[in-house]
Amino acid sequence: MRQEEFRLPRAVRMLFGLFVDCEMLSTIEEDLAQRYAEAAAASGTSYARLRSAGAMLSLLVSFAIESLLWSLTMFKNYLKVALRRIRRRKVYAFINILGLSIGLACFMLIGLWVEDELSFDRFHENKDRIFRVLNRMEDGSASYSLTYALGPALEAQYAEVEVACRVWPWYGSLVKYADRSFMEFNIALTDPSFFQVFSFPLLKGDPATALQDRLSIVLSEETARRYFGD
Repeated sequence: MRQEEFRLPRAVRMLFGLFVDCEMLSTIEEDLAQRYAEAAAASGTSYARLRSAGAMLSLLVSFAIESLLWSLTMFKNYLKVALRRIRRRKVYAFINILGLSIGLACFMLIGLWVEDELSFDRFHENKDRIFRVLNRMEDGSASYSLTYALGPALEAQYAEVEVACRVWPWYGSLVKYADRSFMEFNIALTDPSFFQVFSFPLLKGDPATALQDRLSIVLSEETARRYFGD
């Protein structure tokens, strides 16, 4: 096979490009092409391809190790220079490090807050079609305290509202079962349509009938075990 017929694979060329410049890459390709031609003439193309693959792998490993060692050496030198400057200008270095630390901390906290806001209740099947109605107060703040009649009125008068569901917090009630009493502070009153809007999974019971009448109740697994054991 003629020397000019040998070409480095595109992926190998990209890997070599991480460690060497274009001129060095051309030299490597010419050298590998010459070795390929000599091996092909002596032992056939199959052996030449195998030998060229081994040579390319060996070169890539050596370049990677050399690059890693060089990076470590440069990092060590940069670290020494940085420590010397910190010792010479302690106040200036303290101000820079403190500012950088505060900036990174703010960036991380804002990022975590944004991630939490974007991931909130994303498991609901109709998450893109669920909207919460708030009451705008005179001071500009928003409150979830609304009149009981608003939900049915919106559902009846606006075709865009497919299902309306009211959720009203009930902050404290005494719950009795047999001879045991429990004071609960995390109770919510809601409509039978609650599970049409929200996709909370139920371990027991049917979501379509779970809140069918005024005496229906849905308990969390933790609360059910506290009341009834196993």
